[in-house]
Amino acid sequence: MNKNMKYAVITVLLLFCLLLNGCASLALSFIDNKDRGAENNIYIGTRAEYKTLAFNRNTDGASIANLAAWPFALIDFPLCLVADTLLLPYTVFAWYNDSE
Repeated sequence: MNKNMKYAVITVLLLFCLLLNGCASLALSFIDNKDRGAENNIYIGTRAEYKTLAFNRNTDGASIANLAAWPFALIDFPLCLVADTLLLPYTVFAWYNDSE
């Protein structure tokens, strides 16, 4: 396999992983505060991915699910950080309006 073909295969695999992963920031930023409780929207996707990456190593079902999601969360963490930073003006505005 030549060098260009290797790069193409790696690029396709990375894009496929990103498509499977989804973005926690986009999925969680637009939920109403009443559905989530008192938690604010600011950097919510990054916090969710951090919780997945820093899971407790118990033997219960939740930890096993986190272990399976860990590689995807590792890929999504820097993307969520960028997306949450871009969404920061919206999330601060929405949080401020909901707190009144």
